Amino acid sequence: MNDKKLSKFVCRIINLIIYIITLFVIIMMGYFRIQEELEINNYLQDSWLRILIILAAILIGFMIIALICKYNVSDDKRLFVYRIMDTIVRLLCTVPITIIGYYYLLIHLQFEDLINTLIGIVGFVIINLIIRLALQESMNTTYILHDEL
Repeated sequence: MNDKKLSKFVCRIINLIIYIITLFVIIMMGYFRIQEELEINNYLQDSWLRILIILAAILIGFMIIALICKYNVSDDKRLFVYRIMDTIVRLLCTVPITIIGYYYLLIHLQFEDLINTLIGIVGFVIINLIIRLALQESMNTTYILHDEL
């Protein structure tokens, strides 16, 4: 995509901040065993399934909105809607799903710190790509291969 709109710039900056914060949390959890000292440890152990169901419901809601936008929004405005929804989905779904999944991997797998961190980063990239692909397919914007600044 070769457009130079403000929405593209703002969404890319927000996504960059989301990536940096997520990777920082993954690295800190992997190296410093933060998951053992978290006060939310008891809350997550009791209600992790409920949290994931709520996040999945939010994700399904965004996919339904994406399908509605696919048929009701013109092609030139669809890209703007896709960028906004992509940023919101990353913030509300991808990051919490990654952190919760990584938290349980750290508890159940006792690998070295570097391997734990690499597993978390690879998991984040895979979840991010899967959700991005699903959103692109839902909105019929699969022609976006590289959307850099």
